[in-house]
Amino acid sequence: MKRSLFNKKLCVLLCFCSISLLFSMALAQTRIVVIPFYEENNQTTKDNMKRHYRRISGFINNHLVSKEFEVVNPFAVGWKEVEFNLLLKSSRNDSAFVCKEMCRKYSSDIAYILWIDLKKTITPDNFCKIKVSLEGQGYDSASRDVGVYIAENIQSISTDCDDAIIDSEKKIAILTGKKLVSQLQIKNSFTENIINIRLEGNISPELAEIFGKIINVTRGISEAKNYRFKIHSTSVWRVLVSETELFRLNTNITRLIKQIVTSKGIFEKNGVLFHYDAKEIDSLKRIKCKDTSSREILFVLDK
Repeated sequence: MKRSLFNKKLCVLLCFCSISLLFSMALAQTRIVVIPFYEENNQTTKDNMKRHYRRISGFINNHLVSKEFEVVNPFAVGWKEVEFNLLLKSSRNDSAFVCKEMCRKYSSDIAYILWIDLKKTITPDNFCKIKVSLEGQGYDSASRDVGVYIAENIQSISTDCDDAIIDSEKKIAILTGKKLVSQLQIKNSFTENIINIRLEGNISPELAEIFGKIINVTRGISEAKNYRFKIHSTSVWRVLVSETELFRLNTNITRLIKQIVTSKGIFEKNGVLFHYDAKEIDSLKRIKCKDTSSREILFVLDK
């Protein structure tokens, strides 16, 4: 009887540990969206473009999912070719901005763009030859380069052009998937707890200093450093977080501001004394959270 009871307890403990392990693994997953973009001068894939996008995206996503990444498929729902092409055409000039917008759209940690130029030729012996020029660049949701640049040429040849194109797309997917997995698993171990906190609006140096002081004593922040300030425009802090996540951190900052305002500018936290006059309190009241992504919290100064 005792042995049976012990075995039941052991089974429950092992199940609990397994669930806890799976839960922690799920939390640690990087959420990524990979966006292939066939260049405008490409005529080979112009017909039925969505089929090509879905196919190459599927090959890449299969590889990433097998390596325990959380993957968003941009072509699964709500895909509009005209809107997609307009946005991606600007990606050559401002890939960081486009990736940041894609991170917001798909609620992902990382957005990765593939620029694909695919050309078809028929050889003298009537084989179909596909040559692909491939470039890839990615950024996280705070517009930081993830350091996985790709520049490759790929060739496939077959008696059937559709088979040659599919083979090329598989090669692109394998190359991209392997590169992303090998580099991002290393990088994420260093950067997963580093985020940006941004304040935008008609900011004075004094207000930037006040907000920076608040950030430094907020629960969940181990270290904060201001690395950019532009008067009447923006101020950005690079923050090391621990034992929290961004949405809770956003709440902690907002709550601390309210506590300072409620106490009429005289407040103490973690041994740090806050003492602000009526004008400074009015400025703090105007600070509102506008957006929170997986790597950045954006506060704005209301007019």
